[in-house]
Amino acid sequence: MAQSVEERLVVQMEASLRKFERQMERGVSVARRDSLKMERQFQSSAQKMERTFANMQRSVIRSTTAAALGAAAAIGIGLTATSSEVLRVGGEFQATMNRVQSATQATEANFDALRAKARQLGAETQFSAMQAASAIETLAKNGLSADDILGGAVDASLLLAGALGGDLAGSADLVTDVMAQFRLEAEELPRIADRISGLAQTSKFGFDDIRLAIGQAGGAAGELGVDLDDLFTALSATAGSFASGSDAGTSFKNFLLRLAPTSASAATEIDRLGLEFFDAVGNMRSMSEISEELRTKISGLSEEQRALSLNTIFGSDALRTAAGLASVGADGFDDLADAIQRVSAQDQAEARMAGLNGAVREFLSSWESLLLSIGDAGAIDAAEAAMDRLTAAVRNIE
Repeated sequence: MAQSVEERLVVQMEASLRKFERQMERGVSVARRDSLKMERQFQSSAQKMERTFANMQRSVIRSTTAAALGAAAAIGIGLTATSSEVLRVGGEFQATMNRVQSATQATEANFDALRAKARQLGAETQFSAMQAASAIETLAKNGLSADDILGGAVDASLLLAGALGGDLAGSADLVTDVMAQFRLEAEELPRIADRISGLAQTSKFGFDDIRLAIGQAGGAAGELGVDLDDLFTALSATAGSFASGSDAGTSFKNFLLRLAPTSASAATEIDRLGLEFFDAVGNMRSMSEISEELRTKISGLSEEQRALSLNTIFGSDALRTAAGLASVGADGFDDLADAIQRVSAQDQAEARMAGLNGAVREFLSSWESLLLSIGDAGAIDAAEAAMDRLTAAVRNIE
């Protein structure tokens, strides 16, 4: 039966490794008789090894699927698959997945499923299996179980990264931060990805600004019972007043804390204007209702009095959020919320992948998947066994 490409490559690599082992063993034998002569033999062996791997490189190039190389050449992409590349990619992926197993304490079945998920994402998306494995590792370190990761967390991270152009690990951090801040379940992570994409689509904020804004405001918003959609809509409505997401998030956090008056003068001004930020039992009203309260109660004030009132109630930092919400009122806030909710992270990700750049990214991810398949066919195991034998040989040098 004819051998597959992977099988032929593994045979070639094993032969090269055995040849190198024999050369090293001869070097060890010489070392026991004459250290100076061993040094010369070792140098010679190293040179021979370089030539061996150079020959192997040419062999891999000839053996790799002719159709794939022909297609690549047709669009001007030069590709070289070498044994060292197979071992590097396979070794790094193996190391990352080992860290995942340590972080999740996953059963063998769950670990195999996580590994397969990373491989699947690497083969079918713009992201490499290595990037997917790093995202899985981040999710695991953030406390998610293997079931949560497989149940939608890594897919949501991928959607968000694809939609906003962020890295997978950073997106994994962001979606799990939001999940923790608002006490949400893992199955709600796709909705989080959609809402964050909607915030980016309806404001000037990109991935980094959104990450910083949520980092500043998310914890307070979650603790005070602010709805997740209200947070994103408020940040979008006020983004134009701030130079950065961090600034916007800090201002919104302080705005929330000032809704309950922090001084006698603030309480007096709230009463004078007739502002009602809480219902009869003390629950915070929705951001849409609060926006309308601000719009109607300060609309008749002069610019000077408006500035004085808002500063008295909210302070100079949170004043910017208050003014921004007052400018949109309930109708503007609700319209913006609807616009955010219509945005799909999947659609945004697909739009980013349209064209040549997206095609190249998908091709490179598929190429890495091929290298991992070669490694899985036996190359990694053979290299690891050879290194163990060589290490033992070197340790036996007296």
